[in-house]
Amino acid sequence: MYLNINKIAFIVPNFLTLCNIFCGCFSISNLFTRQDKNVFYISTIALFFAVFFDILDGRIARLMKTQSKFGAELDSLADIISFGLAPALLLYKWALWPLGSSGIAIVCLYVACGAIRLAKFNVLSNSNKINMKYFRGLPIPLSTGLILFIVIGYYDLFSNVFLKKYNLIFMIVIFLSFLMISDVKYWSFKKINFNFKFYIYLFLVVFVIFFISLYCGIAASMAIGIFCYIFFGFIYYIVVRLVYLRSFLTKRAKR
Repeated sequence: MYLNINKIAFIVPNFLTLCNIFCGCFSISNLFTRQDKNVFYISTIALFFAVFFDILDGRIARLMKTQSKFGAELDSLADIISFGLAPALLLYKWALWPLGSSGIAIVCLYVACGAIRLAKFNVLSNSNKINMKYFRGLPIPLSTGLILFIVIGYYDLFSNVFLKKYNLIFMIVIFLSFLMISDVKYWSFKKINFNFKFYIYLFLVVFVIFFISLYCGIAASMAIGIFCYIFFGFIYYIVVRLVYLRSFLTKRAKR
């Protein structure tokens, strides 16, 4: 039987994207079919697999040189399911349901901002205006990664403690939603200079995460690490804007 290698190379990354969709759909269905205490844990693990497939499909497509507009559009549809709708429903059933209609509104905001972020990314990709060194706005998979590590970290640290977590989660979701549609730049790690300075920074990051994980667990330490990455990107953006504003006002005062 004759096999077309080019077709197989095209199918593989798209099949991985479909696995991403399957994980997102499984996470959602699990939230509404299971009633035991592990329901949120299992849905979170399913979304971790979705993140894995999302990373893998892009790498495989670039390795096989089979990137296509079809694959890019399919990937975006997968992302809005697995990194938009699924984590939003997870957060609502896990923490935000006591807020009632306000909780529904905030998860709808998260999904809408995630869709805007993906649409903006597709437009920039088609216009070849993407800076490979930076992400423009917080990527939705990274936002989902923070949410997942928060949920797992909570189970590691506070599984036997009752906490009113909805107020904190409410603020985190608003913050992430704003960052996804913002122009805040985040380092993409796609163009890295593997020099001595890079390895020093890498060692420091790994050491800090390891040290925190000894006390809080690996999930909580990863959540702290991702949050610091997100927060410092936001602070850097604010500082740059303030410096620009000060320079603008100084030049205007001299006229």
